[in-house]
Amino acid sequence: MLLGNDLKGRLRGSVVPMHSEQKSLGPPSVDLDDIDQGQDFVVGCIEPDDVIERELESLKAKAASAATQDLAGAAQDVHGVKVVAARLDGLDAKALREAVDQIKQRLADCVVLLAASSSGKVSLIGGVHGAPLGKVKAGDLVAHVAQQIGGKGGGRPDMAQGGGEDTPALAAALAAVPTWVAQRLG
Repeated sequence: MLLGNDLKGRLRGSVVPMHSEQKSLGPPSVDLDDIDQGQDFVVGCIEPDDVIERELESLKAKAASAATQDLAGAAQDVHGVKVVAARLDGLDAKALREAVDQIKQRLADCVVLLAASSSGKVSLIGGVHGAPLGKVKAGDLVAHVAQQIGGKGGGRPDMAQGGGEDTPALAAALAAVPTWVAQRLG
């Protein structure tokens, strides 16, 4: 048992100095400069995300602008009206509206329907400009396409929005837009 008592003594001897060192440390001190530096560090980490977000939005806008030039150049002529119906993934509803506006500015008399998909949902934005406004309504066009993809849509005669499910029916619905416009123009 001497071995057991010796072991207990050694353990007791090693534990006591630890407790005495803890007591000598005292309560933790707080330096306000450290808190300010920590806050500055956190803010510094957040601000670059905002910068990156703005840069990403700028790049998306540039990509949308380039896409609208291509789409305007490839517009189909239906009874003297330019028709654009396309899918532009990677854009949100705001960017789609801006793209529709840009196409409307480039083409005098036009009907435009753009779609974008995100997380299985489709955003639709439609626009009508110039002469076809008397016979073609953007709200009717968006509602027609949205219905084909299990969604809803509507709006003003010159600009409308809607949405639905991202299904294979979207491609067929977009391809049928010129025919739909031709029926309205008579």
